[in-house]
Amino acid sequence: MNKNIFYNLVIKNDSNQILLLKDNNLHSENWNLPKVYFVKNENKLKILNQYLDNKILISKNNIAPWINYNEKDKTFILLRIINYNNTNISSIQSNQFCQWHNLLCFDINNFSPVVKRSMKCLTIPDVYGITNIQNIQNTKLFLYKLEQSLDSGLKLIQFREPNLLECNNISSKKNIINNIFSQVYKLCKQYQSQLLVNSIHGFELCKLSDGMHMRSVDAYRYKSRPKIMHNKLLGISIHNRQDLNHAILLEADFVVLGSVLYTETHPNNKFLGWINFSNIIKNTEIPVFAIGGQSKELKDIAISFGAHGIAGMRNIIT
Repeated sequence: MNKNIFYNLVIKNDSNQILLLKDNNLHSENWNLPKVYFVKNENKLKILNQYLDNKILISKNNIAPWINYNEKDKTFILLRIINYNNTNISSIQSNQFCQWHNLLCFDINNFSPVVKRSMKCLTIPDVYGITNIQNIQNTKLFLYKLEQSLDSGLKLIQFREPNLLECNNISSKKNIINNIFSQVYKLCKQYQSQLLVNSIHGFELCKLSDGMHMRSVDAYRYKSRPKIMHNKLLGISIHNRQDLNHAILLEADFVVLGSVLYTETHPNNKFLGWINFSNIIKNTEIPVFAIGGQSKELKDIAISFGAHGIAGMRNIIT
């Protein structure tokens, strides 16, 4: 057993709360994630259920790899417990007590470093919608679909409209993009959702939005996180492990990997499949969205292969 490897359990319920614990010790100040050690070749499910004293029952269908990271001489491996919604738990072990903490309002000073990092990642929604207006005549219908999706809980959207850039008149092109972006942004703010702008549209719109989503080709133009992204979200599209490593170098908040499955958007492209997807993101330290053939019905499958969540156009904004 390597004592420097820590397996932390991220248990989140449908009320956007995370389960944390601390020792029954007057001197214990920091809240921590439930933590368990595994010996090589041990039955992880059995050990997990023993540790949790069967108060939180774990099966192979609701435990998933998530993110790993190194801090000094320690490696933290975070496992997500999915589809768990029992809030009636006050303790796991006799020397510890538990409490549910809201992800959106907490005092960061009272949490351990691993919890702070987990919470930052968990505040990123697990469904990522991408606009697909294509031409100006579709704007009204798209805005209707977007509002329906926002009303149903969609919290993270990317404005990406390369086809709207095909107008020959540069002045008209800019006005069209700005006008449609303004309408999309207004709707997102109405529903307290975040809107990122694809790098194909440049930094001008990014300044007006909640962040930027970079194409992989654009990401390679930078060796560090752009200063303009301070206090904004940075997402990056990737296609392989090299792209992922570069995104980590740029301190991206998340990445999007695909295409995982067949997609009508890129019908001639080879798709990765879930095994290749899982191998590429293995031991990653930032959240990864799966894209390509994704739908809300596939979200739990994506998560089971290590994804943070799913991204897409037609099946997400409907």
